[in-house]
Amino acid sequence: MTDTGKRETFSQQLARRLFPLALAIGCFITFVIPAIYYTVEFTRASTEAHSHAEMLAHDIRKLASEAPALWKYQATKYAEIIHPLASGQDIVHIIVLDEKKDPISQYEHTRAESILSREFHIKGDPAPIIFNNRKIGEVEVTVSASSILLKTFIALMLCSILGLSLANVVYRFPLRVTLKLERKILEYQETLEEKVAQRTVALQEALDRACILTEEARAASRAKSQFLANMSH
Repeated sequence: MTDTGKRETFSQQLARRLFPLALAIGCFITFVIPAIYYTVEFTRASTEAHSHAEMLAHDIRKLASEAPALWKYQATKYAEIIHPLASGQDIVHIIVLDEKKDPISQYEHTRAESILSREFHIKGDPAPIIFNNRKIGEVEVTVSASSILLKTFIALMLCSILGLSLANVVYRFPLRVTLKLERKILEYQETLEEKVAQRTVALQEALDRACILTEEARAASRAKSQFLANMSH
């Protein structure tokens, strides 16, 4: 019972050591990998939005060079500039600010979206509009995060399945092997104990027979001595 208790304790100790490891592996694959993916995609989208803002700032600077006093009011030319950019991208909002940080309404572009999509946007860093070595405004571009969130959710589901499966293997496989070995050791020990018990019984029976034979020999020797003593008288 003591040996069995020790083996059970070893299995429990192994299970306690494997559980945190399996939990850590499952959590890492389930949450950390999708989080890394989201961070990388968020950074990429933010950088892309800033690149679009820089391109627009460069084009608006050309408008300012053509008509420095009227560049804020050239809505038609501005629409021609942003149309190819806004039509084929995930851009949802473009706003141009003047030197006082006030938005220029005729330079604002907003794409129609669903109510749910409006809540998930990524804004890039603003790009300054420089003319004659002076900042005359800046451009801010906001892109949609819906695609990134959808892909992150899919990655989360796939990683959850993979993480739970791998955590289950990490936890159960070594424990199953250990329990199987323990059962074999227990069976071997029980067989060995049975053989030892049988050998002990056989040895005890042999000792008992030897004792009986010894007593019989002593009795015969005493009888012989008594007979010889009687004959001598």
